[in-house]
Amino acid sequence: TPYERRHPDCLKFSHKNRIAKGCGKTNADVNRVIKQWEKSKEMMKQMKQYQKSGKMPPMGGFR
Repeated sequence: TPYERRHPDCLKFSHKNRIAKGCGKTNADVNRVIKQWEKSKEMMKQMKQYQKSGKMPPMGGFR
């Protein structure tokens, strides 16, 4: 559901199991994807704060 996409922490084991079976993956794979998504969400939040403060470090190769 859209709510679960915005709040993956509300997913219970049985629901994660159904998701894993539906895509042919294991529960560990589903958990890994959720953790990666949470990490990227945190990084984007930090980058946004850096941009607002004007202290964005230079990124080599990006223009």
